[in-house]
Amino acid sequence: MPSPGPLLLLLLAALFGLASSRHGLHDDNDNDGNWPAAPATAFSLPIEGDAEPPLSLQQRSGPLELARTYLKYGTPLSSPQLNDLLVQEDLDIAVITTNITASSSSRQRKRWPAPSAPLSSQLGFRGGREYLIEAHVGTPPQRLNLLLDTGSSDLWVFSSSDTPAHAVGRRPRYSPSRSSTARRADGDTWAVAYGTGTGTGTGTGRGRRRTAVGGIVYRDNVTVGRVTVLRQPVEAVQVLTHRVELGMNASGVLGLGFDEFNKVRPRARRTWFSKARHNFKESLFTTRLVKEKGTCDFGYIDPSKHKGNITYTPVIGDNTTIGRWSWSSTGYQVGRGPFVAQHIHGVADTGSSLILLPQRIVDDYWARVPGAKRVRAMGGYTFPCGEELPDFTFGVEEQRFTVPGAAMQATRRTRSSSTSSRAGGEGDQGVGGSSAAAGRCFGVIQGNGGGVTVWGNPALQTAFVVWDVGRRRLGWAHPA
Repeated sequence: MPSPGPLLLLLLAALFGLASSRHGLHDDNDNDGNWPAAPATAFSLPIEGDAEPPLSLQQRSGPLELARTYLKYGTPLSSPQLNDLLVQEDLDIAVITTNITASSSSRQRKRWPAPSAPLSSQLGFRGGREYLIEAHVGTPPQRLNLLLDTGSSDLWVFSSSDTPAHAVGRRPRYSPSRSSTARRADGDTWAVAYGTGTGTGTGTGRGRRRTAVGGIVYRDNVTVGRVTVLRQPVEAVQVLTHRVELGMNASGVLGLGFDEFNKVRPRARRTWFSKARHNFKESLFTTRLVKEKGTCDFGYIDPSKHKGNITYTPVIGDNTTIGRWSWSSTGYQVGRGPFVAQHIHGVADTGSSLILLPQRIVDDYWARVPGAKRVRAMGGYTFPCGEELPDFTFGVEEQRFTVPGAAMQATRRTRSSSTSSRAGGEGDQGVGGSSAAAGRCFGVIQGNGGGVTVWGNPALQTAFVVWDVGRRRLGWAHPA
């Protein structure tokens, strides 16, 4: 006859499994083994555009947004001026890894850089918004707004225990010390690092590595909507540079890319959705992005949010896009011109506010805009503010989706003659002026610098998008 001990353990295990299935809970398991049975669930969550200014001592701008997107995808910066925007007191990855594995008392922290007067002050940027989704982390739950980012695979947060307070401002932070379920993942670190291109400025040369953000890892319970994942890796920020720009309402990022792109080391960890997906009726989520708000639906497709059929295209990948939502468009059209059939391989990214395309397509677009000029110091095209811009249409298999010209415009900024001199002698090309009439704007559609094509929010706002994780495909439909 078995002793009471094993029987008690079996009973507790059975009860725990039942409770987990009833509440949509999943323990952390980095294997794809058998999961406890759970009732299929589905839910819709609101997502809102973060209209607050980003956390940056520099004013957010078109060139800075372009440089930030280049770095996110490891694309060499197209000009020394863009590089100078991002030159901070960055730490080498090896130094970061050493620092963030130190004890809390002796941990070296990143010094927040002093304000400067960068090139980015010339042109303001409106573009597509960042979209925030509500999550609850820890026990008791701590409510945090996270950036919904299909272009990354990490759940990272600003932490009251690890992130310097003066680098965070008034935003809410995750507090591991106030969570009874938080545990330090010993040995795990993370860092989002990018290769640089043109090397100018203080100690940043060609081939060096930069870190935008990095730190240590906790394991804690994370709830989004109706689903809780137990012991989810929660990446806490210790080291950052001030080019990590999130709106003041954002406390971190919820990465919804694939597991392969996760940045935890020494071993990549599974994303929140990867571990939660077994709870859903269908292993997918959908987005409907609009400028002020939108929805992200998990586990089902709401037929009331789209019209007509959903066109699916496979997720494809190479060494530069593995783990991301990469796909191939079937062509493009500028204004009322002809549709140009060609494959345009790129990444669908809700964390980006730009559309970055091969340069020949970008040149074709801006050739239709009177007064548009490619300004190398800015990294891309500017145009006279108020100029009517043509629509841009792209193909998804046999379907067509159109980004209206009005979505291509950025906010006008003026500048002084001293700012003109910092622009690398481009003042004669009209990159701004001393009056509103002379103002120029930075375009949302820009070149990809010979790197990864990025379909950011201005493109995604044109469609109801199905992110089918289980079948590794993207679905596009016209919104209702």
